[in-house]
Amino acid sequence: MVENMGQWFLKRGGVVYGPVTSEVLLEWARSGRIRPHDQVSQDNIQWRPPSDVEFLQMEWIIQTTDGGGLGPVNIRALIQPLLNRTLSPDAVARHVSDGRSGPIAHLIIQQLLSELRQGPGIGGGDRRRLAQLQRELEQARSEASQLKQEVERLRAPPTDRAPPKRDYAECSPSPEVLAVIRDEIGRMKSALEQRREAIARLQDQLTETLNDARREREESDRLRSRLHELACSYDGLLRSYRDLHARMIGDAAAQDRKQPPPGSTPHPKPGASREHSKIRLV
Repeated sequence: MVENMGQWFLKRGGVVYGPVTSEVLLEWARSGRIRPHDQVSQDNIQWRPPSDVEFLQMEWIIQTTDGGGLGPVNIRALIQPLLNRTLSPDAVARHVSDGRSGPIAHLIIQQLLSELRQGPGIGGGDRRRLAQLQRELEQARSEASQLKQEVERLRAPPTDRAPPKRDYAECSPSPEVLAVIRDEIGRMKSALEQRREAIARLQDQLTETLNDARREREESDRLRSRLHELACSYDGLLRSYRDLHARMIGDAAAQDRKQPPPGSTPHPKPGASREHSKIRLV
């Protein structure tokens, strides 16, 4: 028996929820409704942590600034905190098994792309659009990081050895040079702000694409449920037809047994000969 089949129960603080199907349990894990300290069971008797159930994919630890970690959780459970900006896109998550790690936003995009490539009902155009959004987001992050480093470099005091003392007028830059530097810093700030706005737009587009994919998955689930209902109705009609056919065969056999064999003369009912004679006399 495959582990992710059948019914499941979820226990939190002594309260048991369920039974639910494996699909519902996986959706709970992806939406963050299953916490690391909860317990799951298939028979409501033997309980275990959700991280021990492989198909739930609760295998990512969020690294905190103090060196600790939060989790393990399903990587898709971090989408909503990321969109709500309660988590930074640059926050690092680590896989509990193989040790690989990376920024949360990058890991989420990788997971969604992997599911889109494997899952049914998603067209190639959506996959290409999502891949393009990923490339643009990575490029925007890289350029924003370079601009930020350049601004910090211009603002930082010089670290080289102090030059020989000269007259203050000789060491001070001219007003024209200072104006150029201020203009350059302002231009870099403006470019950095534009890149931040572009990243926000890309995140909105990614959210819209995720919502479209979720709606298509819900429509696919609804059609699958309707197909199951039609199959059950067809099975009921088929059983009814078989029962009716069996009854018809039984009635025909019973009628055949009641008929006299060929060549035999049926016994007349009492009084039948007298009635026949009366009719003949008349």
